[in-house]
Amino acid sequence: MLIKSAFQANTRPINSSRRMFIQGLVAGGVMAALGLNPAEAATINGRRQPPSLRGTEFDLVIDERPVNFTGQPRTAMTINGSIPGPTLRWREGDVVTLRVTNRLKVSTSLHWHG
Repeated sequence: MLIKSAFQANTRPINSSRRMFIQGLVAGGVMAALGLNPAEAATINGRRQPPSLRGTEFDLVIDERPVNFTGQPRTAMTINGSIPGPTLRWREGDVVTLRVTNRLKVSTSLHWHG
């Protein structure tokens, strides 16, 4: 497989399966070090995926809840009671209303992806 870099004028062959193998080893090592088991990973509400919300009006509540994913109880920030927060879906050009209630003791912000 030949991969071209936007930052290099030269191209060189890269063994993508070796790269993927190494990335998998690193990711697995990090997860093991953090005490996370992908087979047991779940949101607080017991789902393996966060809820998916559709529409044009969304109510989000940022709060803290006790969690125990690794055998050690902790407090975590949640959005609508889940970690990660819900997936919000709408179409390009839609006008949406987001009502966010911050129940944390400190100010916070949300980081959006899209």
